[in-house]
Amino acid sequence: MREGTIKLPEGWEKERAKISIERYGLNSIVQLREGRQKVWKKCRSIIDELVLLHSRNQKTPTADSRARIKEKTIQLRSKLKADEPFSAVARECLIASGYPCAQSLASAG
Repeated sequence: MREGTIKLPEGWEKERAKISIERYGLNSIVQLREGRQKVWKKCRSIIDELVLLHSRNQKTPTADSRARIKEKTIQLRSKLKADEPFSAVARECLIASGYPCAQSLASAG
């Protein structure tokens, strides 16, 4: 194979790519944009909740608030998994949030 030549998928890899394209609507710009927006909004919502919980926990630490912080952190980490649709969008949302707690999740994940 020449340098710079792309090897096209064959067999199972090709079938898997077809299924992924269909499932995630990757041939539709509208579906793609909507999927990205949905993930961004969900991540932003979780980040906002997490920041509020951190703020409240600093003023009045409780076991309940620490448990809820842990729950929200787990939710955000799950959005960063490589097999999650639009995980790159989730990572960018965390980075763009401007909150150190979210940004550290993005860089660790």
